[in-house]
Amino acid sequence: MRLAGIALGFLATGLQGAETPPVIAGFLDQYCFECHDEDAKKGDLDLTTLAFDLDAADAFAKWVTVHDRAHAGEMPPAKKPRPAAADLEAFANALAAELTRADAARIATDGRATRRRLNRHEYENTLRDLLALPSLGVKDFLPEDTTSHGFNKIGDALDVSHVQVARYLAAGEFALHQALAPQATKPETTTRRFPTWDDRSFFGRIHLEGPRERRTFPIVGHELQRQYVDGKERRPDPNRDPVQREREAMVVLVSTYEPTEIRFSSFEAPVAGFYRIRLSGYSVWMSADFSKITPGRRPEPIVISSDIEPSLLRKLGGFDVGPEPTVGEFEIWLEAGETIRPDAARLHRSRPPDHKNPLTTPEGMPGVAFQWLEVEG
Repeated sequence: MRLAGIALGFLATGLQGAETPPVIAGFLDQYCFECHDEDAKKGDLDLTTLAFDLDAADAFAKWVTVHDRAHAGEMPPAKKPRPAAADLEAFANALAAELTRADAARIATDGRATRRRLNRHEYENTLRDLLALPSLGVKDFLPEDTTSHGFNKIGDALDVSHVQVARYLAAGEFALHQALAPQATKPETTTRRFPTWDDRSFFGRIHLEGPRERRTFPIVGHELQRQYVDGKERRPDPNRDPVQREREAMVVLVSTYEPTEIRFSSFEAPVAGFYRIRLSGYSVWMSADFSKITPGRRPEPIVISSDIEPSLLRKLGGFDVGPEPTVGEFEIWLEAGETIRPDAARLHRSRPPDHKNPLTTPEGMPGVAFQWLEVEG
């Protein structure tokens, strides 16, 4: 009897590398080891060598299975001696208490979610924040993330292979190169203004074919400049009066959409970096016969996007313009070669075959007058 107790005590420590509760060890010795030892190993389960290390996920999962099968009466099987109800209850309660304690400790330390790597979208956003590169693109370096239940953020589905590690390192190295300054000395900061009257994207759409609402309309203050609309003058005098220049604007009656795709094409960011931009404009009202412009009857929302060929847009911000000239100011990141596209977002998008503007009334229609873009950087 003493030898059996010594053997049981040795077994209790061997199960786990730490002491197994006596109630659990005694129950296993009496009812389980005959089928689940190193020799029999039924169900490919050897309880004599299964560590009672509930901090290890694999071991924890196996002990949960042991508890559930015993508590449900599935083990020991019907052909084997059944434990007394009191013994089974004591075993199940003791094991459940240990499992609950280990699970609570894990939740307190790690939370309920499985530890996982960043998916490729999160990794890209993290590098953008760390390196101050708002438009950095690295997710295409990385393999597609595995999804589970429709989500790509579940730790059990986000594997880590040697391919993943190699791709993440390559993406990180690319990001570091992007963050390095392209030249040894900082470029001189300048401020330039780009009037809409001097930009072919605005002025070149005065005589667009099709519905008149797709065209642009040059104004000074609120006076429509008929000499350009009628085609008598094709381009403004570059040496015109500076006082007039301050009051010049170009009216659009539709949202920025093909073929009225207005952009400040005379400006392109020379290098990637942060720029401070200011855009001036105001809301107007166009008469139904397109002959008279008066102050706007409400504010109009303006969306600012970057634009680079072939018409790849990236939203930068927005603001509202009122009937009086309004200046929106933003500090933004631009990639080399990007320009600025403003969009009077509420206005109609004229699309065939029905070009009807739903905002038109017998009295006319709303519009926005863009004056200039100013870029500091």
